[in-house]
Amino acid sequence: MRPTVLFRFFCRLPTPVVPDVARTTQIFGSVFAVTLIGFMLSLSLAFMFAEKGEYEICPNQVLRCDN
Repeated sequence: MRPTVLFRFFCRLPTPVVPDVARTTQIFGSVFAVTLIGFMLSLSLAFMFAEKGEYEICPNQVLRCDN
């Protein structure tokens, strides 16, 4: 019986390892910047669709995840 393509693919994947904790301080600034940009992008898209659909969005509710 021949191994399937998926079996051969998964056999080549590296084994998972726990990330180095010392690097978290090095990448914290970048992670924070990317998170902030993603939040601002989603908020601006929400406002754009709200204007198109004629409804109102409260930015504080978006930030706190309240309904």
